[in-house]
Amino acid sequence: MTYNEPMFKKLGHYFHGALGILKSRMRIGIADMDVIAQRREICQNCPEALPCRGSIRIKCKCGVCGCKLNDKIRLHNEKCPIDKW
Repeated sequence: MTYNEPMFKKLGHYFHGALGILKSRMRIGIADMDVIAQRREICQNCPEALPCRGSIRIKCKCGVCGCKLNDKIRLHNEKCPIDKW
């Protein structure tokens, strides 16, 4: 078996996302409510954000990194992949 760097990078990305969802749901490392509200507003107006299934207005997923916005915006240490917050 050979070392496949892109595969390991992708696995790291998935692990980071899964850990982030878990931390968000367990309320570990949560940002202040004001920060969450600001991030939500920015993401909802971002052209890269993807709408929720069955909705045109409400955005649920980042089109750049693939993260679930509701979890990503809550975590204190998370960053926007295009530096909007």
